[in-house]
Amino acid sequence: MRTLLVLSLAAAATGQLASSEFTPREFSAVVRSTVAQDVAVTPKGGWVYIVGSTTSSDYPVTPDAFDRTCGTDGACNPIQGRFGVSATADIVLTLLDSSGQIRYSTFLGGASQDDNPRIAVASDGTVWLAGATSSATFEGGGSCGGSFWIARFDFTLRQLRELRCFPWSLGLADIALDAQQRLWVLGTLSTPGVATAHGYQRQLAGQLDMFVARFSADQVTPEYATYLGGSGLDTAAAFFVAPTGAVAITGRTNSQDFPVVRAFKGTLRETTVVDGDAVIAVLDATGHALQFSTYFGGSRDESGNGIAVDDAGTVYVSGATRSGDMPVTAGAADTRCGSDGACDGSFDAFIARFSATGSLLASTFLGGSGLDMGRAIAITPSGSVAALGTTQSADFSLTDPSASGRTPGVNFEHTYLAVFDDRLTTRTRALFVADQQFLPNVGLLASRSGFAYIAGQVTPFTGMPAGVGTYVRAVRVP
Repeated sequence: MRTLLVLSLAAAATGQLASSEFTPREFSAVVRSTVAQDVAVTPKGGWVYIVGSTTSSDYPVTPDAFDRTCGTDGACNPIQGRFGVSATADIVLTLLDSSGQIRYSTFLGGASQDDNPRIAVASDGTVWLAGATSSATFEGGGSCGGSFWIARFDFTLRQLRELRCFPWSLGLADIALDAQQRLWVLGTLSTPGVATAHGYQRQLAGQLDMFVARFSADQVTPEYATYLGGSGLDTAAAFFVAPTGAVAITGRTNSQDFPVVRAFKGTLRETTVVDGDAVIAVLDATGHALQFSTYFGGSRDESGNGIAVDDAGTVYVSGATRSGDMPVTAGAADTRCGSDGACDGSFDAFIARFSATGSLLASTFLGGSGLDMGRAIAITPSGSVAALGTTQSADFSLTDPSASGRTPGVNFEHTYLAVFDDRLTTRTRALFVADQQFLPNVGLLASRSGFAYIAGQVTPFTGMPAGVGTYVRAVRVP
């Protein structure tokens, strides 16, 4: 049976660093030999954590890091497999300052595969992590025997304090902190009997359900946990914990009986058994009830991939659709899927805005004639909507075409950042995040103090060492 591993690392004071060092600035940087899987911003802003995995023993870690070696042998524990010797991955966690320079960096893991990490940063600088492991122990961390892990680091990534394990089989999607600095975990779960007595849905309804749990520091079991799903396949993608305590969730379902409340779309009406709908659900602050829950999409396939909530409780969702009849609102920035109104046989990105009680306020397509995916979304301090995604559309519309670099296409996917007004009627900015870089499957977006922080995988290019790396960019957002 797979296991949940919980690590915690103490918070450290950051007063030795001047506040002026955290001034946000636009920058870009490449961190070699890692595939980023999440990104977060420091409480003071300006500095950004990336977390990912590596099989490179020479990954750049800092001299006083908690763990300076990959795996337990310093060589990422190479193993003999069917196709020869291969290395197993370690987690790597790195903090970049506002000029893109590495300030702190560490390995984290054991002798077997460690991957799929996520990150959230508390107001006191404590860094929470979660991910997957097959390692029986983490170096310096004691015995576990593992699958899914949660960790807490101090700001400088130096000290490991605890190790705890839980027998869950969880596909991690996202983590977040609430106003009380409690950790929320979102994933897709097949393990029965995990929900707490006061969870909204206490039984596993299908083969795979969405799953939400909340932890406090130094806690052996979750203080709150619930399933969310129907009798089909329900896959979690992202969530957002609002200041009110409400938890907004998005993902994809093909369940005909997904729990809906005050739904904009109350039934799944897809034309094939392989198609599904995006779902948007908001648990109230007690976790006992749904404020609203709805299917969202047209007659073909959709997925919800990113979600955010503003101070008024308005919910914003980004994702992908193949439905030319997906509901869009009058005056939307783009009312046609693809260039032909029928999605050109591929996907378009979408952005939708719902009231706190589930009414659809605005919805728009986003894309061109190729494959376009919406992957993450954030609300800026000015109320603008920042949407991150990927495109293979050569006709994807930009506000800064001179900075576009190589034209997107089937074999060259660009990551875009598009900024809209809060009613989704006007696109105020649209740019490609990187010039002549290939950033596939990116949904790594954090926002603070009027800046968007983006990370994604890049393949080798001029001036970069061989192998993959992570491209990081801070962009000022109006």
